[in-house]
Amino acid sequence: MKRRSPTPTAGASLVVVGLGNIGSQFVDHAGRMSGLARVVLVDRDVYEPANLRTQKITAREVGEPKAEAQSRILRALNPALEICAIVDDVANIPPGRLRADVIVAGLDSLEARLVVNDRAWRLGVPWLDAGVEPAQQLVRINGYRPGPDRPCLECALDDVDYRNLATRHPCRPARANRPTNGSSSLGALAGALLAGECEKILAGDFAHSLVGRQVVIDVAHHRHFVTSFRPNPHCRFDHAVWRLASLRGLRPTDTLADLLRVARIAVRGPAGLTLSIAGHPLAQMLHCRQCGQAVPGPHLLGRVARSCPRCQGRDLLPAGFDLIVELDARSPREVLGGTLRSVGIQPGDVVRVRRGRHECHFVISYESS
Repeated sequence: MKRRSPTPTAGASLVVVGLGNIGSQFVDHAGRMSGLARVVLVDRDVYEPANLRTQKITAREVGEPKAEAQSRILRALNPALEICAIVDDVANIPPGRLRADVIVAGLDSLEARLVVNDRAWRLGVPWLDAGVEPAQQLVRINGYRPGPDRPCLECALDDVDYRNLATRHPCRPARANRPTNGSSSLGALAGALLAGECEKILAGDFAHSLVGRQVVIDVAHHRHFVTSFRPNPHCRFDHAVWRLASLRGLRPTDTLADLLRVARIAVRGPAGLTLSIAGHPLAQMLHCRQCGQAVPGPHLLGRVARSCPRCQGRDLLPAGFDLIVELDARSPREVLGGTLRSVGIQPGDVVRVRRGRHECHFVISYESS
């Protein structure tokens, strides 16, 4: 008897990070998935004329943010979907906004993929990673399912990979004004494979999914290869999965001191606890390296962009000694007096509350949001 194709559970949710050659092709399939109720689209870039050759867009989308363009395309395919378009780097997005049943990524740098790996693992969300190699006509799909003893993306990395973290492989190289040979057909194949694996995960069919494995399709020679991953005991990533609870009773106008108070009530702990915002240290002061002007904080690093008014928009940056990793009742009064809005804390940000070796994690939810 043939195995029946899995059907995603009704009310399923999906996050798509990266909407280039692979992501734009995948969205076309996502719009036709049964049972899907909510989709979050993430990409910081804008469609360019060169993208018309390789990505599933029309001239109408050129000049438009990729997340917003694909949101409109997806809504036309399935008007019933709840769609959230986020035009930003995935590293800047509050982790709580990426909670879903599965995360799909089609990214052009290892650095960005490591961010997705971290967020997926912390949130306990299975994720799929896709890529293409135009020169050799290869398509690759990796599957991961978070757990303390399961292999993650970093388990396969070595020292050379970490040294090359910032290397990107964009569709248009910086030293050339023409697109590479990354065809739309490779992106379409990757998008279709992603859709098939995504449907299995959404249906809970992990036994037949690619989780813990990689498939490579050699289009040029009509071959495919499947590789199983193994946990690396020397992996630099700790594989911890957060147990998230909501931290309610806050407003954007509340202060960091109020945040400490609410966190202390939530854990029923003494005044000695500390807290931090996952992925974002606080800067007490920002400096202009050109003119020396200083702007007092606190500012959530990577979230609140400030420019120097004297130097034609030059970015203000923190000094190392001005960074605060954790807050407690003994933190400077001027820091604790900063409002959550002015600091840059958003709904979906994760607060880590620590007391000794014990820690717990809360997702911020504003009363007014």
